[in-house]
Amino acid sequence: MNWVAELDRWAADYLPDMRIAEEEPMARHTSFRIGGPARRMAFPESGEQMVLLLSFARACGARPLVIGKPEPAMVRLALERTGFAPDQAVMVGDRLYTDIAAGVNAGIDTVFVLSGEGTMADAAAGPPPTWIFDGIAALHRAWETARRQREEESAR
Repeated sequence: MNWVAELDRWAADYLPDMRIAEEEPMARHTSFRIGGPARRMAFPESGEQMVLLLSFARACGARPLVIGKPEPAMVRLALERTGFAPDQAVMVGDRLYTDIAAGVNAGIDTVFVLSGEGTMADAAAGPPPTWIFDGIAALHRAWETARRQREEESAR
């Protein structure tokens, strides 16, 4: 039995946006591609988790609710608990396929920082971030500049 083909068949029933791409013949080397507004993204070496998730889903006959990036549920829960509206929130991250994709999927603005895993070349290929900064320090400087400008405008 080709276990990747079998999981892909299960995924079609329980996680319709997910497709499985075999990189190696072992679960830990399999990437799972999940669709949505932020395009299809790969999750390398997530095989064991997805095998368990799909096994439970098949045994229960229910579609699982995935909470974690890039799914929007975690962001929406944070908005609900804090009382902020989507236009008052921003997702900051250095990974397009998790952090930025989560923000895009949840309908909030995103800040892609280049001080971590992602590069400017990635920004052209992945889900489009709202803003791009060289790093957290550059983001902080821009935030402080905008804050000072607002204070000066309200003082007039």
